[in-house]
Amino acid sequence: MILGLDIGGANTKASSPDGCYARSVYLPLWKDSRLEDVLFKIKEDCPDVEKVAVVMTGEGADNFLEKRLGVRYIKQKVESVFDDVYYLSIDGTFEKDITDEKKFFSANWIASVIKLMELEEDFLFIDMGSTTTDIIPVIDGRICSRKTDFERLLDGTLIYIGALRTDVSTMAEKVKILSRDRYSPIAKERYAQMADVYNILGSIKEKDYICETPDGKGRSIEDSKRRLARIVCCDLEDLEDCDVVHIADEIKMVEINMLSDGINKILNKKEWDGRIENIFIAGSGEFVVREALKRVKDLYNITSLAEIFGDEISSVFPAFSVGSLLERSLKDNLI
Repeated sequence: MILGLDIGGANTKASSPDGCYARSVYLPLWKDSRLEDVLFKIKEDCPDVEKVAVVMTGEGADNFLEKRLGVRYIKQKVESVFDDVYYLSIDGTFEKDITDEKKFFSANWIASVIKLMELEEDFLFIDMGSTTTDIIPVIDGRICSRKTDFERLLDGTLIYIGALRTDVSTMAEKVKILSRDRYSPIAKERYAQMADVYNILGSIKEKDYICETPDGKGRSIEDSKRRLARIVCCDLEDLEDCDVVHIADEIKMVEINMLSDGINKILNKKEWDGRIENIFIAGSGEFVVREALKRVKDLYNITSLAEIFGDEISSVFPAFSVGSLLERSLKDNLI
């Protein structure tokens, strides 16, 4: 059996190429050293694993002084659990020995896009996770994006907003308090996150609130409302319920507008010349992406990866993809 691993800063994901096994574990690497334990549990779930394919983004966690040290840490932990391990580089090639760590920084989106190229030659891939959003154009089977996170931030194919962990205080400067008919500045503290916003608005359920909460408290709608009230320095008793719901809706619209602006920027590039007709969407923030796409001017064929591969695989798509790519590479004697 081949196993694909996507080791991120906040979540460790695993999948088999046939989709029979898919798992995501919330594990914040910046403060939690249980990666080895999580990998052992995955190995217990899949005792027949013979080869492992890995992509990572967790090297960017700020407990590592440099990202190359994060790559070494992840490699050491993976190889302490599994015997035959292959790593996918940002060039789309597999290597067993990592000699240049920079080639392996944040390569999970590469796996997803190469996998989708089996289906289409011209498309846009949008993957919103808990923390970030990838917007990757592919034309004539060629990935039209820079490769590093820094370069992708510059060209707009990486937007650092997500559906769960993004800090509400980074999204806007002020919000309207309906009962006062006045605007209030937002306190620049990590009182609430986007998971609270979407929890209040009913876009996610409590079970979907998979990350830790900013205050370490519960994940009920009441808990989320209490946290969101704090961004204007209030307790819940200081505001009307309509105030809190309206704040949530305003913050939601800020994120949707940011995302739709980013998508339009990519789609409207002259060099594409109307080539993109198909858009694939994935990730825990797929519901946000759908809202943002309603604000895109032209009509496109929008396909959720959940419709093709199922909800579980869509949520761990880079892990599924890297495992599938390794299986194909070994079958075709490319490694």
